[in-house]
Amino acid sequence: MEKTVQNNYPTIIVHGFLGVCEGKYNYFNYLFNYFGGFTGDVVRDLNQMGYEVYLPGLGAFAPVWDRCCDLYAYIFGGTVDYGKVHSEKYGHARYGRTYPGVLKDLGTPGDHAKVNLVGHSFGGPTLCLFSSLMEQGAAEEVAGTPADELSPFFKGGQGHLLHMVTTLNGTNTGTTLVQMLPRSVRNGAMAAIDAVVVATGRSAFAKVIDFKMDEWGLTVDPDEATEGFQNPLDYKDLIKKNIEGDENMFHQMSVEYSRQLAAERFCISPKTYYFAERCVRTHPNSSGKHNPNLTNTMPLFDLTAPIIGRYTNKSMGIDESWFPNDGMVPLPSQGAPENMPSKDYSEGVAIEPGIWYNMPVTDNDHESMVGMFVNNNKTTNRFKKILDRSKYLPDA
Repeated sequence: MEKTVQNNYPTIIVHGFLGVCEGKYNYFNYLFNYFGGFTGDVVRDLNQMGYEVYLPGLGAFAPVWDRCCDLYAYIFGGTVDYGKVHSEKYGHARYGRTYPGVLKDLGTPGDHAKVNLVGHSFGGPTLCLFSSLMEQGAAEEVAGTPADELSPFFKGGQGHLLHMVTTLNGTNTGTTLVQMLPRSVRNGAMAAIDAVVVATGRSAFAKVIDFKMDEWGLTVDPDEATEGFQNPLDYKDLIKKNIEGDENMFHQMSVEYSRQLAAERFCISPKTYYFAERCVRTHPNSSGKHNPNLTNTMPLFDLTAPIIGRYTNKSMGIDESWFPNDGMVPLPSQGAPENMPSKDYSEGVAIEPGIWYNMPVTDNDHESMVGMFVNNNKTTNRFKKILDRSKYLPDA
C-alpha cells in the first residue's frame, strides 16, 4: 500500500562536540562542513531538494543545558536565557546572544505546526534534554524566578511542537572513552580546551571560528571581538569555574553523568516520535574483544576503537556488550537513553509516538555517519531518508 504524505515539517540538525556551524562569520565552514566533510554540504543539498532545514551553531564545547537554551532562542527568536536559578548555581551570566528566530511561527497551523530535530554525537543528549524541557519545563526555574521574568522554555507544555526527534550515534548514555578517565583528567582536558577558547575568543580569530561560550566569559560575539589574543592565565578563575562543576562538557560525555542527567531530567513527550540511529565499525577477535575495521575513515578511530572494545567496569554494569563501537561511542550508548521506553525497530513494525525506536545497526564510524571522507550523495541520502520518515508519520 502506498504511503500518504502527512506533513512537510521543517528540520533542525544539531551538531555535537567540536561542531562549528551557523554564524555570521565562521569562515572555517568554507573549508569543512560538520555535516558533509571537506567536499559536501548536507544542509545545502537538502534545502536544494526542497526540504526546509536549519543548522544552528550551539558552541563547540558548550555544556548541554546551555546548548538547549541557545537552541530555543535560535528557533523562537529573542535573547538567550540560561535560567536565573541555573546561572546563579554555576556562576555564569544569565543572558546570552540575541537571535532573530528561524521558526518564530512554530506552532501555527500548516507546515510550521511542528518541527523535527536530528542530532549527532553530543547533539543526541542535547536533543534528549531539549525535548524533555519542552515537555515538562524546569521546576526549579519556575519556583525560583519571578513570573514576569521566566522564559517560556522553562514552563514546559511545548512537547507537542516536536514531531520527531532522531539521534545519530549519539552519546545518549555517554561514552566509555571518557568514563575510563579519572575526573582530574577530564578536568584537565576541559581546562586545555577552555584555554584555547579564551585565548582566541576576543580576537579576530572569533570570526574564523566562533566557539560561543559568552555566558562563561570565555568568548564574545565576533562583532565585538576587537582585542588581540589573550593570556589564558588571566582568566584562570573563569576556567576553574567551568571545569569543576557538572557544566564541564568533557565530564558530561561520561556514562555516570549521562545516567544522572537521564534520571533527573529526561522524559517522553507522548506526541513525539523518537528514533536512535546506531552504527558500528568494529569486529570481535578470537577472545571477544573488539578491533577496528579497516574501513574507518579516520585513523584516530584505529586507536580509540580497540580501547573502547576492551573496557569494562563491573560496578557500572559496563560489560562485553559495550565492546562494539563506532570509534568514539559504544553501541549501547547510541540507543535510547537508559530508563526510557524503547524497542528495537524492524521493517513493518507499527511506529507509535512516546517511545524510542533503536534503529538497525549500520556499517559506519562516528564521522562517516555525517559525511567525513565518504560519498556525498550517500550522506545526503541518509539524512533524506530520516526526513522522509517524518513525512509519513501522522500527528499524534
